[in-house]
Amino acid sequence: MTNEQQPWGATPDEWFTLEMLGLTADLLPVVSNPLARIAESSKITAKTLGKVPSWYSGSLKFVAGIPDWNNRVTTAAEVAAWSRQPDYGACLIGRTVKALDCDLTDSLFALRVREVIWKLAGTVLPCRFRANSPKFLLAFRLEGVYVKRVIKTAHGIIEFLADNQQFLVAGTHSSGARYEWNRLDSGIPTLTPEQFEALWLALQGEFSVEPSVEPSAHGRAPQLSGLERACLMSEVSAATMAELASAVAALKAERSVGYADWMPVIMSLASLKSTEFADQALELAHEFSARCEAKYAPDALNDWWDCLEAGRITYKSIFKWAQDDGWANPAQAPAPLPTDALFEALPDAPAQPVAGGKTPATWAFVGDSAYMARPKPKWLVKGFLPQAQLAVLYGASGSGKTFLMLDLVYAIARGEPWRGAMGVKQGRVAYIAGEGAGFLRNRLHAYHAHNGTEATDDLRILDGQPNLMDAGHVIGLIHAIRDIGGVSVVVVDTYASCMVGDENSSKDATLVLTHCRRIHQHTGAMVILVHHSGKDAGRGARGSSALRAGIDCELEVLRDSSDRRSVSSSKQRDGRDGEDLAFTLKEVAIDDDDDGVPMSSCVVVHEGALPVFEKLKKEEPKTSPILEVVQDFYTNKGEWPDRELAIKGLRALIGATSSNAHRALRTAVEKGDLVEAGGKISVKEELRVLLAAE
Repeated sequence: MTNEQQPWGATPDEWFTLEMLGLTADLLPVVSNPLARIAESSKITAKTLGKVPSWYSGSLKFVAGIPDWNNRVTTAAEVAAWSRQPDYGACLIGRTVKALDCDLTDSLFALRVREVIWKLAGTVLPCRFRANSPKFLLAFRLEGVYVKRVIKTAHGIIEFLADNQQFLVAGTHSSGARYEWNRLDSGIPTLTPEQFEALWLALQGEFSVEPSVEPSAHGRAPQLSGLERACLMSEVSAATMAELASAVAALKAERSVGYADWMPVIMSLASLKSTEFADQALELAHEFSARCEAKYAPDALNDWWDCLEAGRITYKSIFKWAQDDGWANPAQAPAPLPTDALFEALPDAPAQPVAGGKTPATWAFVGDSAYMARPKPKWLVKGFLPQAQLAVLYGASGSGKTFLMLDLVYAIARGEPWRGAMGVKQGRVAYIAGEGAGFLRNRLHAYHAHNGTEATDDLRILDGQPNLMDAGHVIGLIHAIRDIGGVSVVVVDTYASCMVGDENSSKDATLVLTHCRRIHQHTGAMVILVHHSGKDAGRGARGSSALRAGIDCELEVLRDSSDRRSVSSSKQRDGRDGEDLAFTLKEVAIDDDDDGVPMSSCVVVHEGALPVFEKLKKEEPKTSPILEVVQDFYTNKGEWPDRELAIKGLRALIGATSSNAHRALRTAVEKGDLVEAGGKISVKEELRVLLAAE
């Protein structure tokens, strides 16, 4: 810190909040101290200091820009280091999160703009502000590729910050005022492309004093070129309009009620203004709008129509929305099923062979001898873990799933039998420690101390949280795997920490699985996702059923009330499906921490297979999310959180309301699972090893 009087950068709590929102990969530091000295070779100037990604050089004396910052993927370890430098503010790269930066000079006008945006978005977007300025910024998640846009108003500009731009999220402005947020700890809402386009168009109509500025996308944004749009509109015919009228009539009535749903339909119809069917399109717009009599204003719609210009969506979007609402295009009705006459026309004699001795049939059968000659199934662990594309290992909090996963991959990396008898195919393992990375170091030491083994280069570890929903992150992972000479297995621990999406969404889960198969396709490695059980332990892994449907192998870790543990294959094409393999966790002393206090961790000790009548029952997790939040904070920060940070962490983790989060904390303290003393919340000693077994 170059100025002792004021902490210019983001506080550790602010860094923690940003991490809990799943933004780790997109965070970068910004030197916020206006008195910091700039390196002579740097392109940063006194004017841009505190506004662009930057850090101190190795000597901590001079500020330098961050090379190729828009292509960086930040790790949790980097954030932990930056949070300890009090001059470092935080900025966010506009990848998954975009923003509307309202650079306005009039306070009343700024207030009106903010209220209009919230109304158009249908939700209150998190707002960044400064106490000494009417300027503000609103953040939201938005899928797709976009470029910067600007609306010029009577009192400044409204700028859409898009892909590979960045904006400050924590620290101190050059004026000396801190950046503050409203509602950020409640999460960052998602806008659909249609909602955003409708919002932007409405802002133009309401506040613009001249045409909106949208720089060239250099071929990256999903904007139709003039030629593409002309070609698309040239396809429109009277038959198209008849189909469109049918589709509009099939749209659900509620689409005409809310502005965010109504406006995309009107914009889609307005894409036809350049065709000979413009009047028919306007009639359809009136017919659709009239369904909501309370809000239908014909003259206002005509005025809107005159202002509308071709945007990113076309009339074809209406066909998709109508299909989502149950519409079937009558012009594309399926062909009738074959009649008896078609079968009667078949000759009694078999089809005549063609050249090569084959019949013209679509399907071909082979004999069992030929089928049995196909390659034999291959195993990474004989009879337990097949050499496949995708697998999931899941269990409740405290079940010991990460310890078991480490024990399994060490056997693979060393090429030694697992559980003393199961044959193993040796191979290099890439382990992505996305959750609880602070404990991993201790676990590795404990494994080697207990087993009398040495470290191996065939287990490679990544301390970070790549977003498996982001193709760019996945491509980066593939390159990283290739850079180390390839691997046999990639472990993602955990699925939730590397998925910036909704676990309950089949769409999001399917995208993650698709990207995992891309990793397999381009590296040959099997991908194993470590995951949590759901609230109802009897219903399997947490989240969408698409996850289980899309994998080749599922392994379940159980722990019962008597502290017995087992792992079994709950989905297996071949092998020991359902056999419970018992194990326990043994505490192992390792070294001392920096204060000389002895540290320990756990290792897996294998037992025999459980008889059928002794199989462990699926039970609810023994630890609650609030305990995990408190322990994870300590793991990552080296200190226990206060009450406010614990509440924020729980709300960010599971989306709990403020009252429910306070209730969960109060209950954990009353039960004695958490201890509140000296303004800090800590996990009671007996539960710390249990949480470490996560």
